Amino acid sequence: MKRVSSIFIIITFVIFSNVHLNSQIFLPAEYTDNYGVSYSGRVNIIQLKNKESIKFYTEGNTLIVLTPYNTKEIIIQNYGHFVSGIVETRFVEVLVEGAANLYIYDEIMRISKNGQNYELEKKSNKWSGILKVIVSDCQVQNLYKEKDLKFTEEHITNIIKNYNECKNQLYASKVIRIKKSEHSFGPQIGCILSIMNFPKDYKLPGIKYKFGTPISFTPIFGVKFNTYSFGRNQKHNFEISPFLTFEKYNSEITYLDANHSNYIKSKIKSTSIFLPLIWNYKYFDNSDRKMLINGGFGCKINQNTSYTVDYEETHLIAGQRRYYSEDRLSDLRGLQVFIVFGHNFVLSGIGKDNLNIGLNCFIISTHTEITVKNLVSSIQLNVSYEFGI
Repeated sequence: MKRVSSIFIIITFVIFSNVHLNSQIFLPAEYTDNYGVSYSGRVNIIQLKNKESIKFYTEGNTLIVLTPYNTKEIIIQNYGHFVSGIVETRFVEVLVEGAANLYIYDEIMRISKNGQNYELEKKSNKWSGILKVIVSDCQVQNLYKEKDLKFTEEHITNIIKNYNECKNQLYASKVIRIKKSEHSFGPQIGCILSIMNFPKDYKLPGIKYKFGTPISFTPIFGVKFNTYSFGRNQKHNFEISPFLTFEKYNSEITYLDANHSNYIKSKIKSTSIFLPLIWNYKYFDNSDRKMLINGGFGCKINQNTSYTVDYEETHLIAGQRRYYSEDRLSDLRGLQVFIVFGHNFVLSGIGKDNLNIGLNCFIISTHTEITVKNLVSSIQLNVSYEFGI
């Protein structure tokens, strides 16, 4: 099992390394040129760090390099609104539009009001005074509390948004424009391969048999619930994906001692419920296909368990054989904990629906109450269809 787990880790690392070199997070976008003509397409937001130019892909996948000299504005769905003409050599992001417009670039905020431009910089002690003058003609008392004033995008955006509402001239704001999260829910099916890893030469005190390598390969049935789009770049999401499986572990081992040949067959059955909480990181997205790596933790509840061991002992000289069985149900745990990591491939379905194919590796705590240094390693292949909510 250690070899299988190592191969899985290597495959995941290779896939991540190769695709990450060309990481893509594409979002739908629309830009307007200097003549007022609009065009639809998409933008790779990974490439948006430099706002001096933006690479825009048309619906025919033609690349157009947008600059402040050939573009009036570009709106990227669920990401932001960028305009030219505020700072000569670069695009700036629009945070609020109204009686006072608020823009941001390079951690510098610019406010335009009545044809006047004001810059707010954190390193300057004057920014709070400038902000106070800008909103001073609002009749609403206590638009903000000076002791709570912070130089953050969210805080200043809310102040200018409230100011524009006070003036009845709020046209648009980032808070209104961008939807912060989405959800999906759907069934999952698949299979899980589990192997109990015991030390090869370990004998239980007072017990005549060694452990073998119990293996279980069974189907799974469950559901998935996802919360998407945490953070502005929509790279993160949390997943709760409980599933049920009917585990059947079997192992056979033959070994010799001083006088006997020993054959031992073990059978473990369990109705198990896995309750994982998983964090996913999306590193590739071209709208139709997405790739994610993940990690998390959880617990496993075991019900309707049974554990039987059958022995066959043959004397090496006399040839006499002895058969007997033991019920070792009391050795099994009702609760286990685990960590999980893996890789997901997502295909876009109808509307907001997704087809999700995942390969996960579980490292699970010992299955028995016996104080043996062992873990259970499991590899799970799952397929789910998630309906957007």
